[in-house]
Amino acid sequence: MNCPVKVRHQSNFYGGFFGGKVSVEQRIQAVKRYLNGYETMFEIAEDIGVTDQVVSEWVRRYQKNGVETFLKPYIKYK
Repeated sequence: MNCPVKVRHQSNFYGGFFGGKVSVEQRIQAVKRYLNGYETMFEIAEDIGVTDQVVSEWVRRYQKNGVETFLKPYIKYK
């Protein structure tokens, strides 16, 4: 998909995208970058094109379930 530079894809809270997608590897790397303590969630989120709330959710899920949280499809139950 070739989007103009100024177009930003919108993400939902859990990192799913409307018009784009962040790979499992990118999610894991984003979490590790944050946990290393050298970058803020905002910096990481801006770099990969998501919100800092999305990165926060990834970190929370990673801390609770480890890498497995990104390897299995995520199901949100009501």
